[in-house]
Amino acid sequence: MSAKKKYVQDELSYSESSSDDENLFNKKEFSDKELSKIAKNLLEDWPFILMELDVTINEVKHIENLHPREMRRQALEGLVLWQKRSSAPLKDLLNVFRTNKRQDMIELIEEMQESTKKSVKRKRSLPHSYNRRSTIKRRAIHANQSSNLLSICEETKSVSDTDMNSQTESQPSTSIQQQAGDADEETTLVERRTSKLNMTTMTVNVLEMSSIKNYGNRICKSRIGILLHSDEYEENIRASAFGKNVQYISQNMKPGMLYNISGYELRTSEYVSSEQELILSRSTMIEHVPKEERFEATQYESNNIADIKDKTLVRKLQTVGPIIITSVGPARKPNKRFLKEVMLKDKSGKIKMNIWGFGINDIQFWYKRGEVLKLQNVEVGRFKSYDGDEYFLTAGDFATFERNSSEKMQHLLKNEDERYLIPETMDIKDVVNLERSKHLIYITSVKIESFAKKSHVEMIIKHCEYEESHGKLKETDNGWYCEECQECQEGEDKVRLKAEFVDSPISSDTSLWVTLFDKSSQTILGNKYESFRQSNNAKKRRAILRKVEKQETVYRLEISFNNEFEFQTATKIEIIPQK
Repeated sequence: MSAKKKYVQDELSYSESSSDDENLFNKKEFSDKELSKIAKNLLEDWPFILMELDVTINEVKHIENLHPREMRRQALEGLVLWQKRSSAPLKDLLNVFRTNKRQDMIELIEEMQESTKKSVKRKRSLPHSYNRRSTIKRRAIHANQSSNLLSICEETKSVSDTDMNSQTESQPSTSIQQQAGDADEETTLVERRTSKLNMTTMTVNVLEMSSIKNYGNRICKSRIGILLHSDEYEENIRASAFGKNVQYISQNMKPGMLYNISGYELRTSEYVSSEQELILSRSTMIEHVPKEERFEATQYESNNIADIKDKTLVRKLQTVGPIIITSVGPARKPNKRFLKEVMLKDKSGKIKMNIWGFGINDIQFWYKRGEVLKLQNVEVGRFKSYDGDEYFLTAGDFATFERNSSEKMQHLLKNEDERYLIPETMDIKDVVNLERSKHLIYITSVKIESFAKKSHVEMIIKHCEYEESHGKLKETDNGWYCEECQECQEGEDKVRLKAEFVDSPISSDTSLWVTLFDKSSQTILGNKYESFRQSNNAKKRRAILRKVEKQETVYRLEISFNNEFEFQTATKIEIIPQK
């Protein structure tokens, strides 16, 4: 029968399919939806059915350990694993159901077959290219979803020789890679997934465990952080568990205890190449080490503020103190998370500490100005601004604060503004008359009077294309050089403007010059931003800025004010819609 006739055959001729069509259906793979239905109806029979389909007892046990008390999930995982090996899934499954007298399952599969045939008949009326695209997309999704199951098979290699030998006597067991020898794509998928898991046993001491916290903006998921110490590494190791893995980790690991762990993901930190971090899951094997074999982690000395302002310490956890609190800001929401800021000081200098949380209740800091603290496990951060390096601290999962009433540091509060971190709303005329610096000022209604004369010429800055915090690049004979990456690169063009703002709608003789960095410049330039950034024509850039000056657009401006600087820094700018 020609391909053309197949596409137009009616229901009668379709039902009288040839033996080739039957073979095709026998070899067809079940969809994820179909496997889910089969798993739902298998119930407690699933281990015995799958073992008759050559899934080993060790693999069954591993699936049960991964998904305790989730029978339907266990059955589904086992079916997906089996189907990846089977050359004729439909035929094999029907045979085993007949052997076990599961007529209900046979009828269920026959219903699926009939539904599939009707679906195929409908799809044959569609263009061939449409069917081809749908098939490719479906297979890609199925391969992606099934890849997690393939890792299960590889992990079973760690099962004891005794268990493996006992299973071999009852029924032959063949490795996944041997059975999938002809499936190059499948083997590649297995290697890619299993390469992430490290089965090497590591002995770790649990130093700190965070409370279970929520993360995510649209879908709220659970997360826990664990701070570990191992003699194999000089630095403490950070670890995390997410989602359904959180309960397993929190039940099997406790602070102050020593464990042997394997089956974890050990990866280099995305921020500091010298650091390692672990991702723990229900695949992680956790063995408690008896108390007498415990060891004590290295105690790190406390630093002063000047000591931690070192780029080699960035993204590392440090102990700082004693320090005194000079200002505490309110919890606010500058973006999708809440933020509380604290200004700290000692004899060597000052530094700001950030405390983030997805909910306002996640931020627990009850200390006030004048209290002396010792900070433990706070993370050092650094931002490379145009005015130099700016360091800050972040109190994350493992941060702890300890009061130190014996230290007398009240003299350091002299000349320190208690309200420095408390945002205030002002007009430009009030800002200009300020005698002290303010961390954040809201100016609710302003407009642009003019741009600095050379803004159109000098304000395209080459930035590091890999990491925003690395800042601008330095021009050398060999090209644009990033001091942080320590290499030359093509770089990314960003816009920095300097604009003169005045109050609106009532203008005055008082104005404020503000530096607008890339994101703020995008708001100002609107759809002309890309033209301005990419153009090498100074006249064209100047023309774009003149149009902006004439627009009379009204803005809401947020600035960081330093009374020693001629140009203030815009932290955020928004257009106010006009009625």
